[in-house]
Amino acid sequence: MNERKSNVTPYTIAVFPGDGIGPEVMTPCIELVDAAVSAAGGAAIDWQTLDGGADCYRATGEAMPAASLDAAATADAILLGAMGDPTIRYPDGREITPQIDLREHFALFAGLRPILTWPGLPVPLADPRAR
Repeated sequence: MNERKSNVTPYTIAVFPGDGIGPEVMTPCIELVDAAVSAAGGAAIDWQTLDGGADCYRATGEAMPAASLDAAATADAILLGAMGDPTIRYPDGREITPQIDLREHFALFAGLRPILTWPGLPVPLADPRAR
Protein backbone atom coordinates (compact mmCIF):
# COMPACT_ATOMS: atom_id res chain seq x y z
CA MET A 1 0.00 0.00 0.00
CA ASN A 2 1.22 3.49 -0.80
CA GLU A 3 2.31 5.22 2.41
CA ARG A 4 1.08 8.61 1.20
CA LYS A 5 -2.44 7.25 0.65
CA SER A 6 -2.92 6.64 4.35
CA ASN A 7 -1.54 10.07 5.20
CA VAL A 8 -4.12 12.88 5.40
CA THR A 9 -1.66 15.30 3.78
CA PRO A 10 -2.48 15.67 0.08
CA TYR A 11 0.06 15.54 -2.70
CA THR A 12 1.14 19.06 -3.63
CA ILE A 13 1.50 19.65 -7.35
CA ALA A 14 3.07 22.90 -8.54
CA VAL A 15 1.21 24.03 -11.65
CA PHE A 16 2.78 26.31 -14.24
CA PRO A 17 -0.08 26.95 -16.70
CA GLY A 18 2.29 28.54 -19.19
CA ASP A 19 1.63 30.69 -22.21
CA GLY A 20 -0.48 30.59 -25.34
CA ILE A 21 -2.56 27.42 -25.28
CA GLY A 22 -1.05 26.36 -21.92
CA PRO A 23 -3.63 27.96 -19.60
CA GLU A 24 -6.45 26.86 -21.90
CA VAL A 25 -5.53 23.17 -21.68
CA MET A 26 -4.36 23.22 -18.05
CA THR A 27 -7.89 23.56 -16.62
CA PRO A 28 -9.26 20.40 -18.28
CA CYS A 29 -5.97 18.62 -17.55
CA ILE A 30 -6.38 19.25 -13.83
CA GLU A 31 -10.05 18.23 -14.00
CA LEU A 32 -9.06 14.99 -15.74
CA VAL A 33 -6.38 14.16 -13.18
CA ASP A 34 -8.80 14.93 -10.32
CA ALA A 35 -11.42 12.64 -11.87
CA ALA A 36 -8.90 9.83 -12.41
CA VAL A 37 -7.53 10.11 -8.88
CA SER A 38 -11.04 10.14 -7.46
CA ALA A 39 -12.11 7.12 -9.52
CA ALA A 40 -9.02 5.22 -8.39
CA GLY A 41 -9.60 6.14 -4.75
CA GLY A 42 -6.31 7.98 -4.60
CA ALA A 43 -5.02 10.66 -2.27
CA ALA A 44 -6.15 14.26 -2.49
CA ILE A 45 -4.20 16.73 -4.58
CA ASP A 46 -3.38 20.27 -3.55
CA TRP A 47 -2.96 22.16 -6.84
CA GLN A 48 -0.67 25.15 -6.42
CA THR A 49 -0.73 27.50 -9.43
CA LEU A 50 2.54 29.39 -9.81
CA ASP A 51 3.76 32.26 -11.96
CA GLY A 52 6.22 31.62 -14.75
CA GLY A 53 6.54 31.95 -18.48
CA ALA A 54 6.73 34.52 -21.22
CA ASP A 55 3.57 36.34 -20.12
CA CYS A 56 4.97 36.49 -16.58
CA TYR A 57 8.18 37.97 -17.99
CA ARG A 58 6.23 40.57 -19.96
CA ALA A 59 4.26 41.56 -16.83
CA THR A 60 7.02 41.40 -14.19
CA GLY A 61 10.41 41.25 -15.88
CA GLU A 62 10.98 37.71 -14.51
CA ALA A 63 10.32 34.54 -16.47
CA MET A 64 10.66 32.31 -13.41
CA PRO A 65 10.25 34.23 -10.14
CA ALA A 66 12.22 33.00 -7.13
CA ALA A 67 8.97 32.51 -5.19
CA SER A 68 7.74 30.12 -7.90
CA LEU A 69 11.00 28.16 -7.84
CA ASP A 70 10.85 27.95 -4.02
CA ALA A 71 7.26 26.69 -4.10
CA ALA A 72 8.05 24.18 -6.85
CA ALA A 73 11.00 22.89 -4.79
CA THR A 74 8.69 21.93 -1.94
CA ALA A 75 6.02 20.33 -4.16
CA ASP A 76 5.70 16.59 -4.75
CA ALA A 77 5.54 17.15 -8.52
CA ILE A 78 5.44 19.86 -11.16
CA LEU A 79 2.81 20.04 -13.90
CA LEU A 80 4.11 22.21 -16.71
CA GLY A 81 1.90 23.68 -19.42
CA ALA A 82 3.06 24.89 -22.81
CA MET A 83 5.49 27.73 -22.16
CA GLY A 84 7.11 30.40 -24.24
CA ASP A 85 6.11 32.87 -26.92
CA PRO A 86 8.46 33.59 -29.81
CA THR A 87 7.39 37.23 -29.81
CA ILE A 88 8.49 37.77 -26.19
CA ARG A 89 12.26 37.79 -25.79
CA TYR A 90 15.01 38.81 -23.42
CA PRO A 91 16.82 42.05 -24.36
CA ASP A 92 19.65 39.99 -25.91
CA GLY A 93 17.17 38.30 -28.29
CA ARG A 94 16.93 34.90 -26.59
CA GLU A 95 13.45 33.39 -26.30
CA ILE A 96 11.92 32.99 -22.83
CA THR A 97 12.25 29.29 -21.90
CA PRO A 98 11.18 28.76 -18.29
CA GLN A 99 11.01 25.00 -18.82
CA ILE A 100 14.79 25.11 -19.33
CA ASP A 101 15.15 27.36 -16.26
CA LEU A 102 13.35 24.69 -14.21
CA ARG A 103 15.58 21.92 -15.56
CA GLU A 104 18.73 23.90 -14.82
CA HIS A 105 17.59 25.00 -11.35
CA PHE A 106 16.66 21.47 -10.27
CA ALA A 107 19.51 19.78 -12.21
CA LEU A 108 17.05 17.72 -14.26
CA PHE A 109 18.05 15.93 -17.42
CA ALA A 110 14.68 16.06 -19.18
CA GLY A 111 10.97 16.60 -18.82
CA LEU A 112 9.24 13.22 -18.90
CA ARG A 113 5.97 12.41 -20.57
CA PRO A 114 4.70 9.07 -19.25
CA ILE A 115 3.70 6.58 -21.92
CA LEU A 116 2.26 3.10 -21.86
CA THR A 117 2.46 0.66 -24.74
CA TRP A 118 -0.14 -2.06 -25.26
CA PRO A 119 0.74 -5.59 -26.40
CA GLY A 120 -0.03 -6.13 -30.08
CA LEU A 121 -0.08 -2.42 -30.98
CA PRO A 122 2.74 -0.63 -32.79
CA VAL A 123 5.38 0.88 -30.52
CA PRO A 124 5.51 4.71 -30.79
CA LEU A 125 9.22 4.64 -31.62
CA ALA A 126 10.61 2.29 -34.25
CA ASP A 127 14.06 1.97 -32.65
CA PRO A 128 14.20 -1.27 -30.61
CA ARG A 129 15.85 0.64 -27.73
CA ALA A 130 12.50 2.42 -27.20
CA ARG A 131 10.97 -0.80 -25.89
